[in-house]
Amino acid sequence: MYTDPQALYTAGLQALVQADYTLALQLLAQSYHARRGLAWFQQPEAERWPEAACWPAPTRVTLPKLRHDAEQLAHLIAEGCLPSVPFAAGQAAFERVHAELIAQGLGAEREAVALAPAQADVLRGWLGRHWYAEPLQLSEPVLNPALDYGTLEAQYQNQPPGLAVMDQILTPVNREALWRYFQQASIFHDYWRGGYVGAYLEDGCYGPWLVQLTQALQQAFPNTLGRFPLHACWAYKYDPAHPGIGPHADTQAQILWSVWLTPDEANLQPERSGLNIFALNVPPDFSGRQTADPAFVETLKRTPFVQVPYRCNRALMFYGGLIHSSDQLFFKPDYLSRRINLTLVFGVRPLPPAAQTQHVLTRPLLPVCQ
Repeated sequence: MYTDPQALYTAGLQALVQADYTLALQLLAQSYHARRGLAWFQQPEAERWPEAACWPAPTRVTLPKLRHDAEQLAHLIAEGCLPSVPFAAGQAAFERVHAELIAQGLGAEREAVALAPAQADVLRGWLGRHWYAEPLQLSEPVLNPALDYGTLEAQYQNQPPGLAVMDQILTPVNREALWRYFQQASIFHDYWRGGYVGAYLEDGCYGPWLVQLTQALQQAFPNTLGRFPLHACWAYKYDPAHPGIGPHADTQAQILWSVWLTPDEANLQPERSGLNIFALNVPPDFSGRQTADPAFVETLKRTPFVQVPYRCNRALMFYGGLIHSSDQLFFKPDYLSRRINLTLVFGVRPLPPAAQTQHVLTRPLLPVCQ
């Protein structure tokens, strides 16, 4: 019915909000693989990798992205998920360009930097490519059955416009499974800015695990998350050499539910490295550009905030209009210690629950590489 990746993605979102999860996952997968290719185990002919001539040459990249992809390939090879031939060549490509940019004095750079033609040729066919992601099915029950979900939901409702913190939310086996999934899945294609890489629903961040988690949360919180369909999700993986995400609001989201997956041992400051949530609620048309306005910066300085320390398997549920930011991060510098958070978006502001299934949060697809 659809062949264009953007149309496939839009149709997938429409199926998602209608809770037609089987169709949604099929359409999202078709859109994703049409742009980024199949995983290694779906087409394992060594001579077809990296197929450089078939892929666009990048023009810009961030150092955190190069560092992440080199470390992820090293991890996948060491774990036996990918063979060293040809993927050690990809690891070497990322390491080479990273070292060259460092030698140019760009080591502290967080934003995307321009690539020389020779560097672009080295990365062609590797950067932006899908390598590996095992389908993940969570174990039942998905959520910790020992928690009092009625009390947690009341906590959200009694702190207008809405905030609740919940510890040990996933069963241990599912927290471990999701953590390992995001270590291994080569879906972190957002690298345009900042010291982190991002994976999005429209660009690989989906699967049976997402359906299971969505349904479990909607059942556990019937008067909040249960009133709205899932509209989006993303995962972020942070570079330990850079700060996290600055003050912002996911303004079109009705409710955000976000969980931290990396073990506590990776965090060197137990009372830090989490999230700051400000007592500042912005309208749905508030944009990221407004956070740089001097008047907004001054307002934020005077605004009280809740500092939620990092804890593995701690989730936050909060209203989408609230300004929030990453706390300063204090994580160990190795790949497996990177802070990983998974966020699900339920509902669209300012629509009432009855109108939610008639609207989708469609976003332009990211280019394969910048």
